[in-house]
Amino acid sequence: MTRTEICPECKSRNVTFLLWGLPNFSDELEKEIDQGKVELRGCCVYPHSKQFRCNDCLFEWGKV
Repeated sequence: MTRTEICPECKSRNVTFLLWGLPNFSDELEKEIDQGKVELRGCCVYPHSKQFRCNDCLFEWGKV
């Protein structure tokens, strides 16, 4: 998965995809988790759940 998200707060490209629900694990997903590109957030999705997190300023945004 290639992601090109940019933080709307600080304009950083150092962004993690926040994955909600039960993931379909693959070697690629495991690698992205290990690299910090993807973070597992749990199985319950709430109205306030976010889709991305900036690793520089910690801002979270995006609808799941």
